[in-house]
Amino acid sequence: DPPHDTDARINRAATLGQLGRWSEALVATDECARLKPEDPEIHINRGAILNELGRNEEALEATDRAIQLSGGAPKASLLKATILAKAGRGNESIALVEMLLQKYPGQPGLVLEKAKMLDLVGRGNEADPIYSQLKAQFPNDPNLEAALKARGGL
Repeated sequence: DPPHDTDARINRAATLGQLGRWSEALVATDECARLKPEDPEIHINRGAILNELGRNEEALEATDRAIQLSGGAPKASLLKATILAKAGRGNESIALVEMLLQKYPGQPGLVLEKAKMLDLVGRGNEADPIYSQLKAQFPNDPNLEAALKARGGL
């Protein structure tokens, strides 16, 4: 296949995912993975789709592959943390986010992700001071505002 065909397939898979057509998106993403097996973004997308389909173990395998291929990219690790949290493995999820914070200290986006992950695993009381600190530091941050709105405020 010419390279543009692969790009078109990647775009098609993304569009199917955006439409919530997860089974079709998985077929399209699997085609992409066969064509570009070393592309971490394809494996991140595959993990997200499998997560939407409730296929947690396969989703974790895909994110592990993305982490391996990307050299530990935060995007892949955060997806893995989300999948772990949704699978009831909250301690592993939080540990993974804390490892990212050690690797990339002081990143406000990662601090926000930790707070969101704490909410996701039912530890909102631990997230409250994190949100408060972020609100004081970044009062107009749209990502923070969206997270606060999603959780119903501080």
